[in-house]
Amino acid sequence: MGDYYKVYYLLQKTAIKVMTVNYPKEPMMEAYLSLFPNADAKQLPEIDLRGRFLENIQPLLTIANNNGFEYMRSPIS
Repeated sequence: MGDYYKVYYLLQKTAIKVMTVNYPKEPMMEAYLSLFPNADAKQLPEIDLRGRFLENIQPLLTIANNNGFEYMRSPIS
């Protein structure tokens, strides 16, 4: 998961930045921002924001794994 999480996190963070700048009143953002509970992306240090995001994603990964989905393997170099 480590290889893919960083890229996934950065993609999600970029999406939030783009949406908050271009569509600040979009109702969809309230539901989406639940991935970052009690977190203000502008005030939290990057490491804290990243950790809070992982706290929300990790249980979903565990549930998927328990239901038979496998973790992606890194490509052989």
